[in-house]
Amino acid sequence: MKAVRYLVGATLVLASFVSCTTTQVVSPEDNVVPIQSLAQDGDTLLVLDASSEKELVSSIVGDTVSKKSKKISVEITPTDDTYPMSDYDINAVVEGNFPSLTTKIALSALSDGNMEREDGYPYYVIDGNQVGVLKTNMVGYSSSSYASLAKKIDEKNVGIDVETVLSLYSSDIGFYSIKPQTIFDLGLGLTQPMVQHMDSILILIDTGDENVLNATFDLDTEESAATLNKLVKLGYISQLKKNGEKLDYSVLKLMFTEEGDIVNITQMPVTEEQMASLKASIKK
Repeated sequence: MKAVRYLVGATLVLASFVSCTTTQVVSPEDNVVPIQSLAQDGDTLLVLDASSEKELVSSIVGDTVSKKSKKISVEITPTDDTYPMSDYDINAVVEGNFPSLTTKIALSALSDGNMEREDGYPYYVIDGNQVGVLKTNMVGYSSSSYASLAKKIDEKNVGIDVETVLSLYSSDIGFYSIKPQTIFDLGLGLTQPMVQHMDSILILIDTGDENVLNATFDLDTEESAATLNKLVKLGYISQLKKNGEKLDYSVLKLMFTEEGDIVNITQMPVTEEQMASLKASIKK
């Protein structure tokens, strides 16, 4: 994702002189939001809150863009099923203070005025990536096909239910995947065979005074769920022992639970080491 950091630095410089309005992120309760349109089986969807995850957002889209961004929705498509995921294409939608005209002017300047067009969608190639204005206050970036991204946003297909979207939007870092073949290393001790037994993954991380993770795994069978529950619980216990921390089995019982083929992780502390490893994966 390093290429995203080149996303319209000049755009924000120009926009800052012509617009001081407050940009509202599209509401998932009233509209189809970008992350719903980007949902595809096998992909990993990432939602970042720009106000609380400034450093991570900056590492992806650059310092200037992060200052004008409010919400970033990213479709991450793995190019193979190797676990953990390390090679992938992305489509990203950045919502923020991006006035349409000045954004187009800046994109034109960054690409030496070379606008290209595919299926009627204009875009600019910047550092080998395709960038364009999806609509006012919404910029699109693709490492493969901007036209494909723009079509998804225009069609407004609903690939995720509103309840899940609201959960993603309310967290600082949110991951969601339907029928995943692989995913980032989330520090949970997952394995590739186990990931491929999952019907869906929802990971929500809040990064306030302490990093806290909540997750829901929908498995293909109850047996798979029991195996996953044991796997992540043992991994967490191992981490506690490594850090010399005392085990509280009453807390562990509530933290890792099974409901049929569903495994829930509730309020699990995430170490700084785990967060650093996860963010390093996202920044690649």
